[in-house]
Amino acid sequence: MNDLSNANPATPTIPSTIPNAFKKELDAQLRPGEEVMAWFEPNLDAKLRFGNGIVVLTNMAVIARQPTPPGALSAPWSRWELSDVREFRKLDR
Repeated sequence: MNDLSNANPATPTIPSTIPNAFKKELDAQLRPGEEVMAWFEPNLDAKLRFGNGIVVLTNMAVIARQPTPPGALSAPWSRWELSDVREFRKLDR
């Protein structure tokens, strides 16, 4: 996971460490004043197929795009507001 807690919260900017393939799409997901705190790239979808996805933690929400196999259409983005989240758990199966 990449920690970006020193980023400037004044405007939503995409950190240079975010892979280029996600920057434009992620920019459209961020709200004014939203700051990227950390992110990681899961590489398996729900059917255990390899693909490219991203999960981003901001100061306001968790934003994610499911991994999609190469050549597949891009998956929709999901957003969970931090005010609605009761806990985070890490599970490794």
